[in-house]
Amino acid sequence: MRPDLGVLLAAVEASGEAIIITSADIDEPGPRIEYANPAFTRMTGYEAREVVGRSPRLLQGPLTDRSVLDALRAGLEAGEPVHGEAVNYRKDGSTYVVEWLITPVREADGRITHWVSTQRDVTDRRAYEDRQAMMMRELHHRVKNTLATVQAVLNATVRSSLSIPEFTCALSGRIASLARTHALITEDLAQAASFEGLLRAELDPYDERGRLSLEGRPRRRAAVRACRAGRHGPARTHHQRPAARLPSRP
Repeated sequence: MRPDLGVLLAAVEASGEAIIITSADIDEPGPRIEYANPAFTRMTGYEAREVVGRSPRLLQGPLTDRSVLDALRAGLEAGEPVHGEAVNYRKDGSTYVVEWLITPVREADGRITHWVSTQRDVTDRRAYEDRQAMMMRELHHRVKNTLATVQAVLNATVRSSLSIPEFTCALSGRIASLARTHALITEDLAQAASFEGLLRAELDPYDERGRLSLEGRPRRRAAVRACRAGRHGPARTHHQRPAARLPSRP
């Protein structure tokens, strides 16, 4: 039993995904749009009457990836369903990322008469995926930096330790100091930390036999700003001028 055409049209009109139907010719000026549902209007800003008779190329622009369009054409020439994503342009000139699936409509003899394209705006999803990828790259970068720091601390501790117990104690203290410093510069909601506190947290484990003294202006604070892709660790401190001197004692 063939479905009622009125029911099919109502379903397409009510669809939340943009749907357009075009002619089969893919060479310019084709394919020509023969139908566009209301979801297409909501996504692009074009009314159906503004696009019928025109090519979907009107949605393309400078940021549309040419290689994606070449792959699309190759799939259409092969008469195959084609899935992809591209940057499109709305009527007002703003961009969005569209995901489309284009399928052929065939006669009984296999001849293609139309193309049906279902489309959705995936701009938010793509932005989320890009942020996730950036965060993974940043995490990888920071882990590498942390491991390099631990390796440097290990090497310095080996050189300065006279015995295994002394090495164990010194290494534990120095690793713990890294954790305390990290907590100071990441857990302060005001994104500011005492400069003296940072120095003491970092340097106390190195003050073997009273070799270091800490002097400077009291209550000096350093602004702490997260560094998205820093070369030297997960955060940096920023201050106008040094607030402490660290003379070493013999």
